[in-house]
Amino acid sequence: TWPGQFATPRAIDTDGSTLWVIDKTARIQRIDPRTGDQLSEIKTPRHAQGMPVGLTCATLGGKPVLIVPDTHEHRVLIYDIPEDPARPPSIVAQFGAYGEGPGRFIYPTDVEVVSDPAFGTRLYVGEYGGTDRVSVYNDRFEFQFSFGKFGSGADASSIEFNRPQSISFDPSRRELVIADACNHRLGRFTLDGALVAWIGSPEQAGQEPGRFMYPYGVEVLDDGTALVVEFQNGRVQRIDLGSGKGLEVYGARGRGDGQMVSPWAVCLIDRTAYVVDGGNNRVIAFRSPRPAASPTSGIARAPMPASSASGPGGGP
Repeated sequence: TWPGQFATPRAIDTDGSTLWVIDKTARIQRIDPRTGDQLSEIKTPRHAQGMPVGLTCATLGGKPVLIVPDTHEHRVLIYDIPEDPARPPSIVAQFGAYGEGPGRFIYPTDVEVVSDPAFGTRLYVGEYGGTDRVSVYNDRFEFQFSFGKFGSGADASSIEFNRPQSISFDPSRRELVIADACNHRLGRFTLDGALVAWIGSPEQAGQEPGRFMYPYGVEVLDDGTALVVEFQNGRVQRIDLGSGKGLEVYGARGRGDGQMVSPWAVCLIDRTAYVVDGGNNRVIAFRSPRPAASPTSGIARAPMPASSASGPGGGP
């Protein structure tokens, strides 16, 4: 619990230059990715019922913000991101309350912000706990619509999720990619919530290329592929979103260098990917892959040359 250390980290994102990490003590730490040093920290206002499982750096109203789905408090918190990295952020807005109706949440997991000329700015909020859906809000935090319900079906006419844990925007296709964690699959969706394709399925969970075991995190790259963090398999898999083929694997389950136990999420700064290695209480950094020229049928095991940032002053 010292500065720069973590107690089961579960979410990570970047504002472009620094990392933001939240762990199971409800601490949100701002971290220098070059050194692993803590720059500032806060705790969510209430956390007796549980801690947040996601966070998102975004821009709203022309200002950088940190968006925290306050999972067990059934709401979404909006913090400013100070220019001075030593100054802790402050809450500037919040929305949501407990419930199943429009504008309410059971356990919100992640938020993705998308801007488009057709509708302005939208916030897509994932949620589990029986509702298992994605709710959509405008930039005034007004509820617009939702899609999905609890289940494991693959029918496009009735979208079903079992813990939509992570949402990432694919700018090349103008689609959402959603990690449907407990159904062991990814979903590609239009910005209005229509299913484009499933990748993986509950029946095909596993360790083979293109298959998943509890995909908890997803980050779309700029070449139409995605990095998928697999909680159970202890790895990051690179997936071609068009074909669903597995391209590369980073890491393996374990406690050594480049290994992970219960990883939750991933983010990117330039060509470096940062993964929260929850069971090892650390962040692991590795070089993200070169752009994919075309889908491949094979799978390569890529090295993870960088070490972990796991203590005060620890380097990446």
